Amino acid sequence: MKKLSFDLCEDFVSDNKNDFEDENTNEKRLKELERIVRMVIKAQLTNRQRQMIILYFYENKNMVEIAKMLNVNKSTVSRTIKRAINKISEYIKFYKIR
Repeated sequence: MKKLSFDLCEDFVSDNKNDFEDENTNEKRLKELERIVRMVIKAQLTNRQRQMIILYFYENKNMVEIAKMLNVNKSTVSRTIKRAINKISEYIKFYKIR
């Protein structure tokens, strides 16, 4: 599975991994982050965004493969994935503030 790399993820977890308590806290925060991402993918993305995010990040398809599979231009895939990532990032910010 490709890694969802958000700059916000770095702020969501602590950098100090020397202490067991920090590792446990980071593990909990990462699980919460994964839960938020799954929730946003399921409930907040359009069907097309969801489809492309799943193909790209979970099924490890590249953008050219996705474009061929869905009979769209590669740039459409790129823009759609970018918009989906932006939407996911906004929800991560929202849940981080709360």
